[in-house]
This record gives sequence, structure tokens and C-alpha cells, in this order.
Amino acid sequence: MSQTERLQQIQRLLTTHRAVSLATIMDRLSISKATAKRELAYMRDRLQAPIVWDRELRGYRLEGPFSLPAVYLTSAEIHALLVLDHLVARMQPSFLDEHLDPLRNLLHRLLGKNSGDDDQALAERIRILQLASRPVSSQHFQTVCRAVLARERLRLTYYSRSRDRVTERVVSPQRLVHYRDNWYLDA
Repeated sequence: MSQTERLQQIQRLLTTHRAVSLATIMDRLSISKATAKRELAYMRDRLQAPIVWDRELRGYRLEGPFSLPAVYLTSAEIHALLVLDHLVARMQPSFLDEHLDPLRNLLHRLLGKNSGDDDQALAERIRILQLASRPVSSQHFQTVCRAVLARERLRLTYYSRSRDRVTERVVSPQRLVHYRDNWYLDA
């Protein structure tokens, strides 16, 4: 039986009974006492399950609502997602930062207490060089992203380096392109 199946069965026992003894968990899942305690600790510490020991009922119970996360990842898959997050973070500006922060925090909680060390090792072991990137204001980038996704026209002030002239343009954005460490607008 995989850990995922054990966690699901423990959750089922805890939600269908007022309290569940350690012996019941061991018997129903055919696991040792150490494994049962380890799984309960994992659910409590890493998955934030509100599991408490009830002295009167002589068993474990849930002290509030809880459901297991819908996605189960191995530590290798979590590290792969963190590498991907590291790559996306380098493609600045990014309109994904505010949306990825909750996922990043969840991945760190799932990895456990030493995930800060993993971040440091990741930064040291994976280097992304941006050779010819030009800085872009995050505020302007967000505005362009919203216009592309909403299919709205944009009024731009355009500077031509070759003519050393500023002009006003209204464009219909089609897509954003990330090419050679720079963002371009097809319009």
C-alpha cells in the first residue's frame, strides 16, 4: 500500500468516526505502530491536518474540517516544480509571480523544514544567464498582459532609436513573445 493510500484511509477513518485509536489504524491499514505514528505526524505537520489526541475518547480525532490535497507529488517532482519556478522567476517581469507565490509556499511546506536550504542549493547549482535582456517596468508589463488577454487595444508612446523620435500609436495586441531574454509584443 502506498503512502497516498494510507493517508486517504486514515483521513476516511478520522472523518467517519468520533475518535480512532492507534490500534484501529494499525489493524485497518496493516501497518506497524511506528508507521501509523509517522503517517499521523506527516498529516499533522506537513499537511496541516487538525489531528488531536482525545484523552476521554482514547483516540485521535479531527478538530475541524480537513481534506487531503488533490495533488500528490514525490520529492523529485516537487524539486522539478521548484526548478521550473526558478526559471520562470528569471523571466522578469513576470505576471505569474502573485499567482505562483501560494504554490511556491505549498511546495516548501511539503518538502519540510530544510526547504530553505534547497532554495540556496538550487540557486547555486542552476545558473540562468540573461545576456542581452532589457529591463521592463512590471507595471507596464502587467498592463500589456491584461490587454493581450482581454484583446483590448493599447495606446503606446513609441521611441525610435534610429530616428530619435517619439510617436503615439494605437495597436491591437496579438501575443507576447519571450525571445532571447526579452519580451516582445506582436501587434
